[in-house]
Order: sequence, then C-alpha cells, then structure tokens
Amino acid sequence: MFSDGSTDYESIGTGSCAAVLLPLLTTEDEILSTEAFCALTDNIEAKVRGLALALDMAIHYFSSRSPGNVRDKLFILCDCLSAINIVLRHDDVDSHINVSERVRSLLHTLNNLDVDVTLGLIPGHSDIYYNDLVDSKAKTARHTKVTQLYHIWIGCSLMSVWIGVWDTPCMDTPLYLCVQDL
Repeated sequence: MFSDGSTDYESIGTGSCAAVLLPLLTTEDEILSTEAFCALTDNIEAKVRGLALALDMAIHYFSSRSPGNVRDKLFILCDCLSAINIVLRHDDVDSHINVSERVRSLLHTLNNLDVDVTLGLIPGHSDIYYNDLVDSKAKTARHTKVTQLYHIWIGCSLMSVWIGVWDTPCMDTPLYLCVQDL
C-alpha cells in the first residue's frame, strides 16, 4: 500500500489524503480511496490520516478474504518520517490525538485479523508511480472537497439573503408583483 496526505497550504490548511491498496492476487484490481476533511490541519496530520485510511482499507480487504493458516503481511509506504514516527513511536501524539487513537484502533483490528503491519519510508516526488498517484489523488480530493464546501457556503448564504428578501417583500418590487400573480 501507498499513502499520502496534503493540505491546501504548505504547512496548515484544509486537508485530504489518499491511499492505494495493491491486492495480494494479481487478478485483483488495485483499490484507491481518498478522504477530505474540512478541519484545519497540518501537513503531518494529513499524512497520518493517509496512513489511517490505508489501515482502514486493509481491514476491509483482509476481512473479506478467507482466513489462512499463516499471518498476512501488510506493507504501507509513506514519504513522511514524522507521520510514521507518530504511528510507531507515538511521537507528538498530543497535537494529533484524534487520528492517533484512530490509528491505534485500526492497528489493533488488523492484529486481530492476523495481519502484521510494516510501515516503510520512501522518498517523495521521486517518480515512484503509486506514491505519485496517491500524492496527486490527495490533492485532487482536497480541491474537490473545498470546492463543494464553498458551494454549500455560498448556497446557504444566498438562501439566507433570499429568505430575508422573501419574508420582507416590498409591495412595489417586480419580484413581489410577479409572485403575487402566481
């Protein structure tokens, strides 16, 4: 698996993440998932959320397979040492407490499914196909989510203005005269 996270500014902003699962059997298709979050986050938390997304995808994948006689192995590759250290050594957990608890719970579930998890550090932006793919998908998911949120916000703002105009019509406005005719 490969995972990545992204924020809309270099260090802090709205974020998103992506992960791709490469199945054990070559006859199975790769599975790609993205997640965008509205809360203000930093780049490291976005990458930890990418690891959490990968773990969640792995749970769905391994729980749908028939159990074997040996423990399965899961390798998740990430380009952020700080994110890996938060997961492995619980570094800087205080500022990332919610996602850290989620990761711990997901790791416990995978252990119960007889899956050993190994996190690996890979270089970022070095033409590794799946790493570049999740990097691109994380950024796309963020832009899509932010655009949707702006549309919702604008829609709510316009609705509020419209209700204000509707509730206090002016008798001689063309709008009031039109509606009265309906």
